[in-house]
Amino acid sequence: MYWLLVLHLIGAALAHSWNEQLSVIIDGEYSGQNGYPRGYVSHLLCSPSQRTSNQAEGYPRLRVSPGSYIAMKYLENGKPAGRGKVHVFGTDEPDAQEVLTRVLEWTADGLGGDGRGKLLTIQDFDDGRCYQINGGSISLERQTRYPNPVPGIPNSINEQWCETNVMVPEDLLHGSMYTLYWVWQWPTSPGSPGLPEGKDEYYTTCSDVDIVPYIDQRSSEICYRKLS
Repeated sequence: MYWLLVLHLIGAALAHSWNEQLSVIIDGEYSGQNGYPRGYVSHLLCSPSQRTSNQAEGYPRLRVSPGSYIAMKYLENGKPAGRGKVHVFGTDEPDAQEVLTRVLEWTADGLGGDGRGKLLTIQDFDDGRCYQINGGSISLERQTRYPNPVPGIPNSINEQWCETNVMVPEDLLHGSMYTLYWVWQWPTSPGSPGLPEGKDEYYTTCSDVDIVPYIDQRSSEICYRKLS
């Protein structure tokens, strides 16, 4: 499930443009705390159904151990070339009123923005493997290269999901919950029909995972190991 945010951080909608944020520039670098226009209303990061920790019946949270890799999976939905980038941010201090501009300030070292979270990875939306079944050249080529999206059922009509692969931080405590913000930035290039100056579009998904001791996923049994 994607939550669509259309932002104009330095962009435009049709023939209109406006400021979203002001920053001091010193020697070519942004410096100090950002400022905002009068009566500024930011854009909440998560969709209304994802702003607090909750799970639909029959759809539990993922259980994962510190230092493990997880695949965040989605269908490519026929998106064209130039699909943009996916950023994944993580925090153990989620906010029900999380705003996109604040999360985008988080950095890999955990020191950016308000310091509540960190950037875990930046990857292409198109992982180079995913496809949906159709007669397009990309789909046909990938159906040939990756014919086994469901293990043991080659040449099936199953689609190959895209993945954003991310490592769970190693310093998380067993028994805690960790929140992941999947943020896909898909900008429209300047000069596109009806958008001479382009625009930024963000699609987001907010998820929680349970942090547990090492799990042998093949047996679904929780084991214990010393983290290196």
